Amino acid sequence: MPAVVPAAAAATGDAAAKAAAAAASAEVAKLAAPLSDSTRAALLAEVERELKLVADSLKLTPEQRGQARPILLDHAYQVRSLRDKYARQERTQATADAMRKDMLQLREATDTKLGAVFTVQQMNQFKARREEWLGRTRTRMGMAGTVKLAVPAMPHPGAAATTDSSKR
Repeated sequence: MPAVVPAAAAATGDAAAKAAAAAASAEVAKLAAPLSDSTRAALLAEVERELKLVADSLKLTPEQRGQARPILLDHAYQVRSLRDKYARQERTQATADAMRKDMLQLREATDTKLGAVFTVQQMNQFKARREEWLGRTRTRMGMAGTVKLAVPAMPHPGAAATTDSSKR
């Protein structure tokens, strides 16, 4: 799993923070190794498109964009791996339940990482946007109403301890 560099550490220009960001990028590259070049290129293009939409709608700073990119890329690679894993298995309710559980765990892990990068408001907007997209996808796939996930607004890590008004 790539390390998430807290915005405060990266903003100070701390060498350790920069090293952690570089290590995170290297780990993402290692995760991509089993994928073909064309698959990696397609996922990278998809993540870049999504990041641009997210960055524009959430008004992310350039620093936030840089921190979110490896998180979203790692998420895309892991989603692809899970889909490939379950595509090779027999289609049963147990398999579908296992895949759903794995996808939810992955989403929660990604949300935790992004929560260290986004403000509380940005994270809530991101989750709302994702739920809208998932709803449209479920409708298109004929699954409307089958899986409605309640996504409570999670407190931002360090929200009580942070007084930096520029991040809020």
